[in-house]
Amino acid sequence: IDSVQNGMTSTQTNLDQVIATAIATAKEEEIARNKYNLQKLSNEYEFLLNKKSKKLGDLRVALRSANAKKRRVERYAEREKSRALKELRSKMTCEIDGLKVKLKEREEEIGRME
Repeated sequence: IDSVQNGMTSTQTNLDQVIATAIATAKEEEIARNKYNLQKLSNEYEFLLNKKSKKLGDLRVALRSANAKKRRVERYAEREKSRALKELRSKMTCEIDGLKVKLKEREEEIGRME
């Protein structure tokens, strides 16, 4: 009976060891899966972050380019405005000078009539 009982105890011990080994192996496999999944998520996040960073960089470049173009257009518009004002002043000065000459002539005519 003792030998049967020792055999059963030995079998139970072996069974306990197999179960403990299976549990340890399952835990290790789950830890490995979790590490793999975490690394996979980390890689996906990094990829998306890089994609967003590139898009942000492209938008910054486009904004700088648009601002530079806007400044060029504003400078050109200011030069054109200044040129147009000079031209208008010149025409106005010519017209005023012409009117002054005509006025002086009329005044001389009136002075001769008296």
